[in-house]
Amino acid sequence: MMKNRLTVAQLSDIHIGADSDFVQGINVRENFRSALYSPSVQGADLIMLSGDLTDDGSIDGYEFVKREMEKCGKPWRFILGNHDDHDNCFKVFKKDTECPFADTYDYTFEFGGHYFVCLDSANGNINENQRLWLKKQVEVDQEAILFTHYPPCICGHKFMDSRYAMNDLENVQKLLASFKNLKNIFCGHYHSEFNIELPSGQKVYVAPPTQMQIDPEQQDFTLVTTKPAWQIISFKEDGPSVEVFAL
Repeated sequence: MMKNRLTVAQLSDIHIGADSDFVQGINVRENFRSALYSPSVQGADLIMLSGDLTDDGSIDGYEFVKREMEKCGKPWRFILGNHDDHDNCFKVFKKDTECPFADTYDYTFEFGGHYFVCLDSANGNINENQRLWLKKQVEVDQEAILFTHYPPCICGHKFMDSRYAMNDLENVQKLLASFKNLKNIFCGHYHSEFNIELPSGQKVYVAPPTQMQIDPEQQDFTLVTTKPAWQIISFKEDGPSVEVFAL
């Protein structure tokens, strides 16, 4: 049982482009700033950027994110998404020294009495080395909280499920189910919010994006809104609660 109260602001799918405020006609930089400097995010203890920091993997995009996060002044962490470029990202950001792999960004950290595991699923896969690493990191004497970009499940999003779901879902879920002290998984990628319970009883919380919301009821790409959304995760004694905010 978790004992320490902690609030984490999760901002996902930011999609900053190179040398412009706009991506696909959307002012993604202003969307990100609106979320980042909102009272709910500024009131959180920690900010997690859960992938797709950039739309095109550009150095300029990462430099923008770095400037804004430094100006924000809050403790923060990030994971990578399928639109990110590993090499360009780490030309701008310092890579966690405990990350064991050259081509993925996997690491753990403790904050506010809680233990976080960050798993790089940016290419839609979790390779064998990562699975072995994850097993070692999660099999500890405290509850682990997992952040990864791709949801490890089908979410009921007709557009994203049919085109951009994580690969090898059955085996990924079997792996996750074997971790008895892993109860909560936080993701992005789907451009819509979801709360899913896996057959194992583990909860998957999918954060909405700051870039644009995609209609989960449509088979083809259908834009709902270009206004940003994000979620605030409150970890309490009886587990996490999630509240979604939007402009």
